[in-house]
Amino acid sequence: MKRSVFILSLISLALIFSCTEEKKKGNQKTSKDLTIKVDTLTFNDTTPLYEGANVGLNMRMHIEWPEDAVSEEALKNMQRNITCLLFDKDLSTTDIEFAMEAYNRKASELYIEVNDGEYDDCSEDSYMTDREEFIEGSFMKPYGDLISYQKYTSGYSGGAHGLDALSYITFDRKTGNVISDSELFKEGYQDRLIESLRANLLFSVKDTDMLFELDILPSDNFYLNEKGITYIYQRYEIGPYYLGIIKVTIPWKEIQDILK
Repeated sequence: MKRSVFILSLISLALIFSCTEEKKKGNQKTSKDLTIKVDTLTFNDTTPLYEGANVGLNMRMHIEWPEDAVSEEALKNMQRNITCLLFDKDLSTTDIEFAMEAYNRKASELYIEVNDGEYDDCSEDSYMTDREEFIEGSFMKPYGDLISYQKYTSGYSGGAHGLDALSYITFDRKTGNVISDSELFKEGYQDRLIESLRANLLFSVKDTDMLFELDILPSDNFYLNEKGITYIYQRYEIGPYYLGIIKVTIPWKEIQDILK
């Protein structure tokens, strides 16, 4: 088994996320206050189906990992929430290398258990037991005190084609806590938000006749930027595979009246 874990130190090229300057009660908050310094870690491991097999599970990861934040508490909260998003709630930890190794070990054991006995060295259908998985985690541009983190996964686990997915969480950079969309809006916001979400779905998908569902609802899978709030719907969730991952953005100007 070949395994490599590389930590790319980006001290001189750290990704600095800063908020715009704002004044509160006469005091100016500088952009330095909410800086997040980020390192990038990569992981590459191939687990053969059995010793000497030419098929196996290839696991690759490319993860942006916060190394410094506004406070130690905010940093640890952020780190635990990121590992929970990337891997599993049981791997909510501040030790990213442990989390990567543990997730790969769990995936490898499951791969061997499911495929054991299904492969013959002489078979021409070796691709049927070859598996691959790629996990990428990255920060998006901040929006005021908030910053979203993206998880992108892709892989092949048999069938006609591979699958990919996008998942997001949004942090309060002052605390490192994950926020829900309900924390962004005033009480009783749901009807207005749903109305705007469904209207913007029609602008987000070219072939709406192919959608399984038009009466969509907001979910916890969203990100924020200067344009608005964007909700994510995975392949097959509200439409066929060929429509891809569907993103529906609600511009801030449309929902100003319900924003806190």
